[in-house]
Amino acid sequence: MYRECDNKDDAFAELVNLWKPIIINKLKKVDYYLNDVDDLYQEVLIKLYLVIDCYDTQQDKPFEYYVNCVIRSVKYDYLRKQYAYHKRIQSMIKESHVNVYYNQHVNPVEIKMLQRADLMNIFEHTKYFTKVEKRVFYALIAGYKPLEIARILKLQRKAVYNSIQRCKMKLYKVILKTTE
Repeated sequence: MYRECDNKDDAFAELVNLWKPIIINKLKKVDYYLNDVDDLYQEVLIKLYLVIDCYDTQQDKPFEYYVNCVIRSVKYDYLRKQYAYHKRIQSMIKESHVNVYYNQHVNPVEIKMLQRADLMNIFEHTKYFTKVEKRVFYALIAGYKPLEIARILKLQRKAVYNSIQRCKMKLYKVILKTTE
């Protein structure tokens, strides 16, 4: 029927009208959100449209078999996606619980002292920086963004980014030497 039609879109529209209640009923058997059923229905239609040319009327399998396969595939894709989404959400929740638990048991004075010691260690190693790198580094530590630093120091944007990168590399080398 479908292959012999001149206008395949009209033939597909007729098939859709014929199969719509069946597809919707099969999709509603699993507990989805209401708008998800509509999305799944659209996905089923798209996949049916793509595989309808492959349907062979000479085979023993009825067209309903193809429809059921497509519906099953769409359901499984949806369930996989939902499972991954919920797993990701649970992971984020667990991570936030760990952060809250950690923050409750850490003394803020200790954290400030460690941060101050780290900053003093970093400032101690700025002696290896050039004048421009020092100015950019101190502006960056003060909270300025690279574009603001470029405007304040009257440098090109690329020069600021390059000096930030050089500072990082120099500090990285110094930190590696001190940890060995």
